[in-house]
Parts: sequence; structure tokens; C-alpha cells
Amino acid sequence: MCGIAGYIVTKDGVVRKKSLKRLAVSLLINIASRGKEAAGYAYIHPQTGFVRIAKAGVSPMEFIKIPGHLLSNGDYRDMPRMMILHARFATQGSPTINGNNHPLYTKGSGLCMVHNGWFTNEDIVAKEMKLDCDFDVDSEVYLKLIEQYFLAGDGLETAIEKATNKLEVTSACAMFQAKRRDQLWLWRDKFGSLSVAKTEFGYVFASTTAILLQTILSTLSALDSTELKLVSLPPGGLLLLNQDGINMETQLKLDPGEFYWTTEYTNGTKQRKKVSKTHVYTSGQGWSE
Repeated sequence: MCGIAGYIVTKDGVVRKKSLKRLAVSLLINIASRGKEAAGYAYIHPQTGFVRIAKAGVSPMEFIKIPGHLLSNGDYRDMPRMMILHARFATQGSPTINGNNHPLYTKGSGLCMVHNGWFTNEDIVAKEMKLDCDFDVDSEVYLKLIEQYFLAGDGLETAIEKATNKLEVTSACAMFQAKRRDQLWLWRDKFGSLSVAKTEFGYVFASTTAILLQTILSTLSALDSTELKLVSLPPGGLLLLNQDGINMETQLKLDPGEFYWTTEYTNGTKQRKKVSKTHVYTSGQGWSE
């Protein structure tokens, strides 16, 4: 599974830009425990409102050594007030093709997303919904489907809900939209893992609580830990964060579905299985009776 992480500084939040860079680098390195085949980040330029993305098909440790971007030798004074990050474990789409790596961006709506999860019916959905996808990564189908519903007139929360129900999916996501400099959507389905914390300067999130707390407490030495509070994000939960904090907290109406996930260990190897009444789907092996 991949790793996702990020932060947003609220309107009244005070934090040094140098600390933000240290936080972002540490988040990226720590989520590498969930994927080392590609790394990247995205943010919204504070003046233009355009989305800026840096990513490469290398491990997070190698990524931060590449010169010329904010998390390598870039000036920490340019660190934005909101950033999303991704460390990839590639299940579909070669990481040597950078378009398969995260963050993913679509020009039609300006949506930019990092996704942790995988799908089993993305090809069917892409064909049925006539989605124009450019790369092989299954996450692109999810983003394009959200965009299609949004451009058809749905609000983003409704678009996320519809897309999540359309795909046979396990997901945890973070997403923002060009020009919306201070709005960040976070959500997870019934199986996705995502943890969020409120700090004295804003909000920080990561794929797991252990990664989140380890990163915050080890990198922000000036942080008053009494101000640190975990934010509830239950299965199916969606948060909209902005400069004032939590702007919206809702529960996605997810179909119960005919499948569920289970984990088994065979000879010490972990396998995730998707189970229905008549079939079992094992990652890498396909369907069996």
C-alpha cells in the first residue's frame, strides 16, 4: 500500500517556514515504509493559484536528493501553507513513467490528488463512463471519475461519494483544487487508512497514526504537545479543511457492496483477499471459486 501525508496551516496558525520544510521532508521519508518506488508532492502557488507538482520514480530518500525542488535544496522560505505528499508502492502502471506517479492532476477541473489504495474494476468503469485516461495507474480512473461528476454539476463531496461507490475500491485520499488556496479534502472509505491531527498551527495528516505522531513529535521541537489532538475520521468519513479549520465533517453514503476484505498469512507472507459469497480475489493471483 502507498503512503500519503500532508499539512495545512490555518489562518491564525504560526509556524516557521523552516519547520514546515522539516515537517514535509520527515513526512515523506516516514511514509516510505508504505512505498519506495516513487515519491512526490504538490501545492498551490500562493500568487498564481496554479498547482505545482514535483515527483519522480525514485524512493523518497533519493527524491529529496534531486536538486531544484522545495524539499531538496529549495529555499525553505518558499514553503507553502498547504502541501500533499505521496510515497508509492506501484501495483499498476510503471513508476518509470512519471505520469503514473502521484500526485495526480487533471487540467479540466484543476483537481490534484494523492491516493492510497487499489481497484479491481477500474478498466470496466473507465470504459463504461468513457473516461479519457492518459496513463496506466488505476488511481487516475478515480480522479477522472470524480472530475466527470463534478463537471456535470455535482459538488465535490457528492462527486467523491459517487465515484467511491462506482469503483470496487479501498481508498484514502487527499485532494485540493487549483485557485482554492486554502481548501483541502481528506477522506477514506470503509477500508482505507488515514489519520489526522490538529496542532497549534493547523492540521497534519498521514496514512497511519504511528507515522503521524512520530513525525510531528520528532520534527517540530517547538510544538507544545498539549495542543496536539487527533481528529476523528471514521471509515467513510470526509473532512474539508480550510484556513479556519474544519469547514465540513461528513459521512459518505457508501453502498454496502457485495464484497469485503480480509487478510491472511501464508508461510509468513501477508495476502489481502477480497471475498464474496462465491469468489475470492487474491492480489496478484486473480479470482478463484
